[in-house]
Amino acid sequence: MDEKKIKDIVILHVEELIPITSYFVIGTGLNKKQAEAVMEDIKKESKKMGLQLYGFEGDGGDFQWILMDYGEVIIHLFEETWRDHYGLEMLWGDAPKVEWKKEIKQ
Repeated sequence: MDEKKIKDIVILHVEELIPITSYFVIGTGLNKKQAEAVMEDIKKESKKMGLQLYGFEGDGGDFQWILMDYGEVIIHLFEETWRDHYGLEMLWGDAPKVEWKKEIKQ
């Protein structure tokens, strides 16, 4: 997600709080075109990794919130005002944040 300039990526370990998943990955997209490009990249990479997409919401119409459910990981990609509106980081504030670093391609 980082390569396409998704802002403010946060990973929450929600396993102790939600029985249906282990992680939320939350990011902010700049516009619909960019968010759709990121969504397609995630689909391609997850398919290469053998991950199954169980649920998907938010394709088409105005870009507000794209949700991709991979079982153990649920990806939330928001337009900035909608991310603030829903406030998932506040809602799940008891969940520990996961530190991560982007892999550098050589």
